[in-house]
Amino acid sequence: MDRFVSRMGALVVSFFVIFGIAPITAQRWVDTFGAETQYRPPVFLSGYGTSDLPSSGERLEAARADALSQLSRKIRIQITSEESIRTIDSGESAQTRYINTIQTASRLEITGANFEIEEKRGRTHALAWIEIDRLRDSFIVQQERAIETIQTVLPEIDRSIQAGALESAEGQLVRLDTAFSELVDNRSVVRALDLLGGRYRPAESGVSLGRAGAGVSDSSGDDDGDRGGENRLSLQEEIERRRVALDQFAPADVGQAAQYMARLLAGQFGRVERVTPLLYEDADFSSAFGSRMSAEITSAISRRTLEGTGSVVVRGSYWPEDERVAIHVVARDIESGRTVAAAQTSIPRSAVESASLRPANMDQAIAAGRALLNDQIVDGGLDLEVWTDKGRDERALVFEEEEYVQFYFRVNQPAFLRLSYVLASGETVLLEDRFYIGIDRVNRVVALPYRFEVVPPFGVERLIVTGHTMEPPPADAYPQVIDGQRYEVFGSPGAAVARTRGLVRERPPEDQSAAGVAEASLSLTTIARSPGR
Repeated sequence: MDRFVSRMGALVVSFFVIFGIAPITAQRWVDTFGAETQYRPPVFLSGYGTSDLPSSGERLEAARADALSQLSRKIRIQITSEESIRTIDSGESAQTRYINTIQTASRLEITGANFEIEEKRGRTHALAWIEIDRLRDSFIVQQERAIETIQTVLPEIDRSIQAGALESAEGQLVRLDTAFSELVDNRSVVRALDLLGGRYRPAESGVSLGRAGAGVSDSSGDDDGDRGGENRLSLQEEIERRRVALDQFAPADVGQAAQYMARLLAGQFGRVERVTPLLYEDADFSSAFGSRMSAEITSAISRRTLEGTGSVVVRGSYWPEDERVAIHVVARDIESGRTVAAAQTSIPRSAVESASLRPANMDQAIAAGRALLNDQIVDGGLDLEVWTDKGRDERALVFEEEEYVQFYFRVNQPAFLRLSYVLASGETVLLEDRFYIGIDRVNRVVALPYRFEVVPPFGVERLIVTGHTMEPPPADAYPQVIDGQRYEVFGSPGAAVARTRGLVRERPPEDQSAAGVAEASLSLTTIARSPGR
């Protein structure tokens, strides 16, 4: 049942400011946009931000926010890289396994983050830094709290089921799913921090995430959950046992599933900002079914009285099995990123049109993702963001036929962007070779000066962006005519990034600071227009 491991997460940040800790190196980290600093792994983690807003107060606040955001994204990218691909090196060859996981912590609860602030040429520059071990310890504490919640609620739900108090049992199941989601979020961050710290050690407290993320370890030497050599069921399996006990209320179709989850979630928040299309399993793309499920949940929640407070975003995934389709959603507070509620259910597979569950080119999309994840750049000295007009932090992107797609970018220093696009038909084409963002647009939203219209063939498409602080090497592409239009085409999605990755690896150590590089990509699922529109 490890399929339900949620790696979605967004957590709030708190901090204090320290000025002028290391004046000797201040000029250098400013000139290199944070690339050269004494606060580096394996001891420290840092992030850089800058702003040129007119007001000095607003400028300082924006620069600090950008610095914290970059620090957070370094951990998020590390989580994605580690969770997405495993490399087994036999000495002669490497084998990889693709398990794409993109909905990870976008913000981190950082207590005691430090800052250095510099003013130069009308801009405020901020460097945020923190000790990796200190940050790791704070997530261990949050992980422990989630475990304690699960261990407290398990006997409570047993008593409710035995007493026939099924409404209470359903509420307790929501608490279990919510705590389990928090547990996996925190465990993923701990593992990422261990990697950034140059070590990989199991999380403390006897927690092992098992095959995909969570459970009570039965192998740790100091695991209190394995007293007497007894094998312990994973926490997730314990939760699933209680879910099965309530399975007589399993929904029969999509509409009933949406109503069921809306009923479970409605008491936990005051407003739903949006329900994103559900992702296909652990992939970074959706489908016609994922889009439909999103619309059904949105409609079902809108018909209920919301009893909680705060605004949330609801995200989730679905898992087709032989006889049923399992569905998992998580609601997160918009302001803090905290997990507010989580719920799971399933419907008969016969209630869903099979063709709607998978994008037509799913196998090709997975292969493209594998090519990009292999040897992924985690921290190349440049911060790059890309998003669409459907949301800055959204990854579950579904566009219908005749819709238009607009891409936006943000970088933290001047950079050339190379834009490549993997079409649903399989070709990888070059859109922009050197799209330049100058100092006047650093840390500002920059739109691509044209849009795309969604047309057949439908399926998963992918935008690949590589950023360079120096002019990139020539693209390894060749001319080809596709549907009457001439493109520069790469041999594969991996070829669109291979040469730029090689550039960074082959530079002499003394030249590393002179060339920053970054990668970002977005998956878009295009579908036929809904009937009646």
